Amino acid sequence: MGRRLLFDMLENTEDVSSMFLSQFTSTMIKEDKPRPLSTFLNPSSLKCPRQACFKGLGYETDNTIRSINGIGITSVGSFLHEFTQNVLTKMPDWKFIDVADFVKGMDDLTVLGKSDFETKLESKQYRVHFLVDGVMKHKSKDYLIEIKTMTSKKYYALKDIGEYKMQIVSYATLLGLSDVLLIAIDRDLLNYKVISYHVTRHDKNEWKQMMGKILSTIDSGEVLPIPDGIEKRVCAYCPFKGACNNE
Repeated sequence: MGRRLLFDMLENTEDVSSMFLSQFTSTMIKEDKPRPLSTFLNPSSLKCPRQACFKGLGYETDNTIRSINGIGITSVGSFLHEFTQNVLTKMPDWKFIDVADFVKGMDDLTVLGKSDFETKLESKQYRVHFLVDGVMKHKSKDYLIEIKTMTSKKYYALKDIGEYKMQIVSYATLLGLSDVLLIAIDRDLLNYKVISYHVTRHDKNEWKQMMGKILSTIDSGEVLPIPDGIEKRVCAYCPFKGACNNE
């Protein structure tokens, strides 16, 4: 085989590989459908009351395209949620409760949809949409189940519910629950840990007061200021950075 022919074959192989990877990544990004805009709040937006106001007032989000890394991490997280929830349904001393059945008779909550394990709910009073990972019963006590996937570094540093408290208190308050099990998953090495938390009456009252302030501000057509001590990562991942800077 001549040297020129060998070089041509190597170049063609590289061209096909590059073309394949380019189409693969562009297709992944194209198929990543953005969520429809909604003025209903979600527990993750409550980490910053100012962000919640922008969402409640229907401000446009930043026009950003997710990277293939972000898309992949989300997909891995969804898979690990479903894998874990499937195991939960088979635990002998614990009963995995259908959330749609659990909320029957709760006038404020409406079921918007459900998958095999998760249920999407709407609170009319607090104008919140939220997905519940699960509710489980053990010895006559009901537990809220919250599943979080994270890097190994974050997993090993996690000692309490920390940054997830707002979301956990939101779910517990809306569902009328107090006992919570946070299942933390190391998505790098697939280690698991469980952290228990009791949502107090004080936690719930603080949440209701905060929600009252956010909703009254939205109804007035205004937005709250950036709270003191807001974590940099909350601002980094905020979908309303443009609006926040211009307001």
